[in-house]
Amino acid sequence: MRCPFVFTIVLFLFSCLSVNAQNQNILVLGSVVADQDSVNALVLEKDTTIEKRIYHKNPVKHFKPEDEIGFLLGSCALIGSPVRERIFTSMHKKIEKESIDFMLWMGDAVYLPDKLPHEPKKIAKWHEENVLDIETYKAYKKHFTKKQRRQFTSAIPNYACPDDHDLGCNNTNANYAHIHESTSCVFKHFFPNDQYPEDKMYYSYIWGDAEFFLLDLRSYATDKVWLGEEQVNWLEQELVRSQKNPAINFRFIVSGIPVINTIALDNKMSDMPDEYVDFMQRLKKHQIEGIVFLSGDIHYSELTMAESIPKTVTQKEPFEFNYPLYEFTVSALTSYRDIFVPIHNDSRFDQVKMLGDKKKTSLYKKNNFGSIKISGPANNRACTLALFKRNGNGIWTYSINANDLKIR
Repeated sequence: MRCPFVFTIVLFLFSCLSVNAQNQNILVLGSVVADQDSVNALVLEKDTTIEKRIYHKNPVKHFKPEDEIGFLLGSCALIGSPVRERIFTSMHKKIEKESIDFMLWMGDAVYLPDKLPHEPKKIAKWHEENVLDIETYKAYKKHFTKKQRRQFTSAIPNYACPDDHDLGCNNTNANYAHIHESTSCVFKHFFPNDQYPEDKMYYSYIWGDAEFFLLDLRSYATDKVWLGEEQVNWLEQELVRSQKNPAINFRFIVSGIPVINTIALDNKMSDMPDEYVDFMQRLKKHQIEGIVFLSGDIHYSELTMAESIPKTVTQKEPFEFNYPLYEFTVSALTSYRDIFVPIHNDSRFDQVKMLGDKKKTSLYKKNNFGSIKISGPANNRACTLALFKRNGNGIWTYSINANDLKIR
C-alpha cells in the first residue's frame, strides 16, 4: 500500500499547527525535530514520515554477552481520565530510576474515532474529500500530545505492532483495506522505524541478545486467517534465520491478540485453527528455540504456559510443542477493564512471585503495565517478567531461563 499524496499535505498542515513558537518541537515518538524549516522540508520531500529515526545500528555488534537489557510493554491506551493517564507518569519514573531501553506497544496504542466510515461508499467519499487522512492524524496527535504520554514517549524509543483500533473500527480486517491505506501511513509516521518491509506493518529487530518479531493480525485477516500466507512465510523465514545466530538467546513474537491462550473470550489466534496449527507446526519443524510470546488486546493481564495445543483446537489429538511455551499478556494501560474474564484457564500460569497481593495468581484485571529484563552470564541468561499497577507498585514477577527454552 502506498501512502496517498494527500497524506504529505496533511502532515505539513498539522506540523505547522503543532508549532506556535520557534523553539517548540514537533512530536515524533522517541524523538523530536527542533527546526521548523527542516520539518517542512522533510515533509515535502517524500510521502513517508516527518522523520525516520534509526533507533539502533546492529546493537549485537557492540553488545557484551552479560549486559542487561530492559524494556517496558503494554497495550490498549484509550484516552482516559486524569487518574488513568497517571500510568504514564509511573512508567516515566521507571525510566528515570532503572535501565530501560525502549517501550513496546502491543496493539491499540491509539483508538481511532467511531465516526470513521465502515461502508465502502462512504470510505470512498472520505478519501475523495481527504477527510480520512485528516481525522486519523488528528486522533493520533490527540493521543500523543497528552502531557503524561508526551513526556513518556519522548524519553525512549518506541516500537509497536498494530491492532484493530490503531487501524480502524473494532475487529477491523482485510475488508477495510481502503481505510488501512491511510491509517497505516499515520501509524508509521508516529512509530517511525526503518525495519518495516516495504508496504508492510510487520517487522523484526534485534536488541542485544534478543530478537523481536512484531506481527500484523488485522491487515490480512479474513474469516479463515489472521496472518495470511505471505506473513506466515515471512515469519518462518525470519525465525529460521534468527535460529542460526548464536548471539540470540530470546525470540519474542509480539502479537496484538493472544497466541497461547486458547480460551480468551475475544480475539485469539486459535480462532483460526488451521492457520494456528500450521504456524505451530512450522515452529516445531525448524526447532526454533528461545521463543516467548507477548500480547495485548483483552483488557486484563496474565501469564500463560502450555506444552501443547489442546484437542479442543486441533479437533484431533493434542499437538505437542518442543518445550513449554510462555505468553505474557499485558492489557490494558488506560482502557476500561473487561468484566467478562474467564475464571478458569488451564494454561494460566500462577507460579509467580507475588509482590504484595495475597492471592497467588498472574491474573490482573485493572490498568497495568509490564517490564522485561534480560540478565545473567552468557551461558545462563534469564528474562524476568514483571507486572505493575497503575501507580507503579509491583504485582508479581517471574523469571524464565533461556536454557529452559531449548530442545533437549
